[in-house]
Formats: sequence, C-alpha cells, structure tokens
Amino acid sequence: TVIADSWFGSPAMVRAVKAYGLYSIMQVKKKRYWPRGMPVDDMVQPLGDA
Repeated sequence: TVIADSWFGSPAMVRAVKAYGLYSIMQVKKKRYWPRGMPVDDMVQPLGDA
C-alpha cells in the first residue's frame, strides 16, 4: 500500500503505482485535476476497478 500526500496525488500516479501491483491511498487535488463543472464519476471511472 502506498500513502501519498496531495503533492503526489493524481490520477496518473494512481495508475502508475497500480501498474506495479500496489494499492494507493492518495488525496487528489481538485483544483488541478478536476476541471470546473466536471462530475466526479467522469474523473474516477478511467482509473478502473479497485
């Protein structure tokens, strides 16, 4: 399991650690990675199954 703070929390980083077979717990900053008005489901779905 990987625990990271918001400096490293991004959808790309979640996918990167998952590629190594690791699970991650990250706080993803909304400001940069969530465009205004975008529903949460649209951002989380591409991450795949947990």
